[in-house]
Amino acid sequence: TKRSLYAFGFSLLFSLMLIVVTTPRFLIESKLIETQTLSSPSSGMDNVLELVSGQSSSSDAYEKFSSHLFSLETAKKMWALGWGTKIYLNQDSSEITQIKKKHSMVDRFSATLMRYQLNPYLDYRDLNRHIIATITVYKSPRAPDINLSGLFISTELGIAFMDDLIMAADLSAKESQLATTNQRSIAIQDALAVTQPAIVSNSLVALLNSELLTVASLTNDLPYFVIIIDPAHASEYPVSPNVLAVFIANAILFLFITNFLVFLRLKSFL
Repeated sequence: TKRSLYAFGFSLLFSLMLIVVTTPRFLIESKLIETQTLSSPSSGMDNVLELVSGQSSSSDAYEKFSSHLFSLETAKKMWALGWGTKIYLNQDSSEITQIKKKHSMVDRFSATLMRYQLNPYLDYRDLNRHIIATITVYKSPRAPDINLSGLFISTELGIAFMDDLIMAADLSAKESQLATTNQRSIAIQDALAVTQPAIVSNSLVALLNSELLTVASLTNDLPYFVIIIDPAHASEYPVSPNVLAVFIANAILFLFITNFLVFLRLKSFL
C-alpha cells in the first residue's frame, strides 16, 4: 500500500542518516597460544619435567594471563606507556601528565551530598575500565588458542594498543610469578640450612634447581605465559555499524509501526 511505501522510504532515509552520523569501528584481533598444552592429567614424571622446564601448565597459564589482562597492574603499565593520552586525547605526548576527568551530574550531586572529593583527573583506573569494556578474551575449551578482540575507530591505534596490552599483561603475570618463585627459593634455602636426611636434602636441592630455572625463564623480555601466533591485525572493513542490518531492522520497525497505527485507527472506527 501507499502507507507501506512511505514507511519504507522513511526507513531508508532514517537508516542513511544513522549510518552517516555513526563512527565506523574496525575489529582488531590477535591469536595467542599457551606456552604448554597438557591434553591429559600429568603424571609424577610430567610434573617434574614441568618444574625443570620452568613453564606453567596450559590451564594455569591461561588463567594467569587472562586475570592479569584486566588487572590494575597491567593498566598501570599501559598508562606508563602513554596510553592515557592516546586513548583519551587521541595524541601521543609525553609532556601531558594530567587529563581532566568529566564527571556526570549524578556523580557531582552524590559527591556534594555525601561530602567526598571526586578525582579531577583521569588515571590508570579509568584506563583499566576502558580495557575491560573494550577487550574480549576467549579460549576454546578443547583448544589451546587464546583469542583477543576489540572494536576500535583507528586501526593503527587499535593494533598498537592490543600489542602493548598483550606484552603488559604477560609482564604483570611474570612479575607476580617471579615474586612467588623467589619466596619459594628462600624457603627452600632456609630448609637446606637445617640438617636434613639425605633423601630430603636431595629433593630440596632438586626443587631449588627447578625454581632457579624458573627464575631464569622469567627474567627475560620474551612472553612467558603465551606465544603470539597472529599479531594484532584489523578487519578489512568496519564491522560496526552493520549497514545491511541497519537497513533491514529499520525497514521492519517502520513497517510494523505503520501497520500498528493503521490497526489502531481502524479499531477506533469499529
